[in-house]
Amino acid sequence: MFDIITRHITFLTITLASILFAFAADARGVDPLNQFTVTLTAGANGTVTPTIPVTVNSGDNITYKAAPNAHYMVNQWKVDGQVMQTGGVKFTLNNVMANHAVAVSFMPTNLFYAGGANSYLYYSRNNGASWHVTPTRPNVNNAIGSVFATNTAVYIATTSKFLFYSMDNGVSWQSTSPTPDDSGIECVFVTPTDTIYIGTKSGHVFYSTNSGVKWNATTNPPSLGYVVKSIYVAGNAIYAGSSDGQVYYSPNGVTWSAINGSLDGSTIQDIFISNNTLYVNTTNEYVYTSTNLTGGGSWNLFAQTVFSLFVNGDASINYAATQSGYVYSLTTGNQLGFVSYTPINSIFYLG
Repeated sequence: MFDIITRHITFLTITLASILFAFAADARGVDPLNQFTVTLTAGANGTVTPTIPVTVNSGDNITYKAAPNAHYMVNQWKVDGQVMQTGGVKFTLNNVMANHAVAVSFMPTNLFYAGGANSYLYYSRNNGASWHVTPTRPNVNNAIGSVFATNTAVYIATTSKFLFYSMDNGVSWQSTSPTPDDSGIECVFVTPTDTIYIGTKSGHVFYSTNSGVKWNATTNPPSLGYVVKSIYVAGNAIYAGSSDGQVYYSPNGVTWSAINGSLDGSTIQDIFISNNTLYVNTTNEYVYTSTNLTGGGSWNLFAQTVFSLFVNGDASINYAATQSGYVYSLTTGNQLGFVSYTPINSIFYLG
C-alpha cells in the first residue's frame, strides 16, 4: 500500500513539475519542443556572422551578415541547397519552422549597375551582356540620378532629400537622415573609409561619417543656387560638377574655385579622376578630359554620345550609357548590351 502511494506521489510530482516547466517556458515565449537549429557554411574569400549553429524558436527569424574579402562579393545565399538570394551582404531567414542549412558563396567583384530614368535600378554580372532589375525600388516616383556601389552596399540618389542604400542588392532599402537644407540629393560618392558625400539641388555639398545619420556641411557652397549634379572625392580634394556648366575644386571642403573654364555650357553630369586625368561628361553628351586637376588648364574633347559615364582608377574600364538604354565601351567602341527602354542616368562598375 505504501509502495502504491509512493508511486502515485512520484508520478504526481513529475507531472506537476512538467506542467510548471511548460507553464514557465510558455510564459517566456519558449517551447522547448518547438526549437530548431540553423547551421551555416561559408565559402572561401569571405566570412559570415553568426558562424556557430543557431537555435531559434518556431516562427522566429535569423539574420546573417557577410564580409567579403577585398575584391570579392557575395555570390549566392542558399537554404537547404536552393538559391534564396543573389548578392547582398545581409540575408534573413524568416519564419523558421524546421532545421535548415544556410550556405553562402563568394565571387570576384564584377557588378555593373545602371540607374534608369524610369526609377528602376538594373544590374549585370556578365559585363553588360544581360541585365536584371533589383527586386524593389525605394522611390518609385523619382528617376535614379546617381549610383555608387561598394563591396557592402549600393547607394542611389533619386532627387529625394533622403539617400537610399541597400546591403542585399536591392531586396530591401534603407534611407539616411534628410538633407540639412531640405533639398533633393542629386549625386553621391562614398570614400574607401565609408564617408558619404552628397550634392544637393540647392547647391550644397554635405558629408557623413556615420552612414547618413548626421550630415555635415562643407563651407562656402561651390555653386549656391545651382544644382550639384556630380561629385568626386580624391583624398582631401573634392570635385563638384554644377548645372551652371562649371567644375569646382576644393582642396579641403572650405574654399572652392571653378577650374579650367566652362566646357560647353551644359550641366556637368559625371566626374572621374584616373591616371592624373579628369574625365567629365555633360548633358550635351560630350566627354572632356583635362590633366590640370586644380585649374589653370583647358578641356579636351574625348568622346561623344555619352549620357552617363564611368571610369575606373586606372582607366582600363571606360564605360558609357545612352539615353536610348544602351551601354558600351569607350576604350574599344564596342556595344556591351541593352539595359532597358529608358535613359540611363548613371552607371557604376564594381570590379
